[in-house]
Order: sequence, then C-alpha cells, then structure tokens
Amino acid sequence: MITDSLQPFIKNKLEQLQKQNINVSDLELDHFGYQTASKEDYDTKTKDVNTIAIMKSENIVGRRRVGIYKLNNPYIYENYTVLGFELVEPREGQVCSSQLDHLEFVLNCSFDDYIAINTAVNWDTTTMTRPEFAKLTVKFDDGTSIKFHLKNIFEEIPN
Repeated sequence: MITDSLQPFIKNKLEQLQKQNINVSDLELDHFGYQTASKEDYDTKTKDVNTIAIMKSENIVGRRRVGIYKLNNPYIYENYTVLGFELVEPREGQVCSSQLDHLEFVLNCSFDDYIAINTAVNWDTTTMTRPEFAKLTVKFDDGTSIKFHLKNIFEEIPN
C-alpha cells in the first residue's frame, strides 16, 4: 500500500527541511504525493487506494492524470494530521519509480513573505503564479520535494 513507508518518508523530509533551516512546525501538512511508474501502475494503484481513501478529483495537470484522494482515516504523524494524497501518473516519456514523491504544506502567509523568511533556500518558483494549484517548491537531490501552497488541497479542488 502507498502509505506503508509514509512514516520514514515524512521523517526524512522534515529532517531535510531542518538542514535548510526551514521551520514548518506551525504549518498544516495536508497531503502527500505518490508518483506511479506508468499509466498501468496508476490504474492499478487507483483500484488499490479505494480501500483507504475516496477520490475527490482527477484532472490532467502537467499533461498527466493526478487523482486527489481524501483518506478515510487521517494519517497522524507527530503533530501533523495528513488528510489526503495525490496519486500522480508519469508524463509521456517520463521514466520514474513508483514511490512517495512529495509532501505539501499550507502556508500561513504569502509566497513572497515565506521566501523572505527563508532567503537561503534555493526555491523553485516556476509554478508559483499559475492560476490553479500554485506552489512554491524545494527540490532534493533524491528527486523528491516539499511543496508549499496557500490553501488546503480540498479547498482548492472543485466540489
């Protein structure tokens, strides 16, 4: 199941943030992302996760399917309550493993203010101004990332 290694994944990502002096203790960790290896893997995982979550949305984002799921039982990690996850299909031609891919936090200030607080971070701002699902991202050498957005994912998706 996609949540089997979630605890060590969250622990590792929080440690990586701490090394960059990014404090997320007062932010909401609303969801995580799971990257699938292929279209077929996405279809299989979609069926598998229906036992632990309800699909709230599936859209084409960045030329691939992204399913947004709300967990039947929120995942608790320390002081964080994770409400859901994204299941992400690879883009055409993308070669990747099926694995946990990212965490997403909800900011309590603007992107610009958060960047100003964390000036030493090498931010990826390429999706910061897009009209839907705008994000501020920190990428790691292992291919994973932490993303920051302004609203809880379940507030951003259409009902």
